[in-house]
Amino acid sequence: FKNGAPWRIWLLVAAAMALGSAITSDEAGLLPWFSGIVEPVIAGLPSMAAVVLITFMILFLTNMMSNAVALILVSTVMLPLIASGAISGVSGAAVAINIGMAANVAVSTPLASAPAVMSVGTGWLSNSNMLKWGAVMTILTCLIMTFVSYNISLLLI
Repeated sequence: FKNGAPWRIWLLVAAAMALGSAITSDEAGLLPWFSGIVEPVIAGLPSMAAVVLITFMILFLTNMMSNAVALILVSTVMLPLIASGAISGVSGAAVAINIGMAANVAVSTPLASAPAVMSVGTGWLSNSNMLKWGAVMTILTCLIMTFVSYNISLLLI
């Protein structure tokens, strides 16, 4: 880091991790609330549209909070909905693979991951460039994961 450690961004990452832990705690009750919001929206969608939405949801959330927390939040809501038949025509195992892979694509914001913080902290990359190119990468990743990796997972399962 040419100008020292970007402490404001590290503090933002720490706050996002603490917030993520609070979101997934049983006492907060946010998982049932989130499930109640998501189920009516996603239940009536065609299967591939549901896969796109689930994949984009995890890609978006992993850029806003800890990867592990985003993974827990999305998988604990979506996988039971698939298993119960609320989301029909979708393979739970293939979606779980997509969720796991997508949770590791945190490239759009500095608070997404420690490497993202370091890339901004070097001074070579601005927040606006990171968001712009990270959004492009997120959209491309969503499409590739939906139409390539999901279908390959279906073949292998």
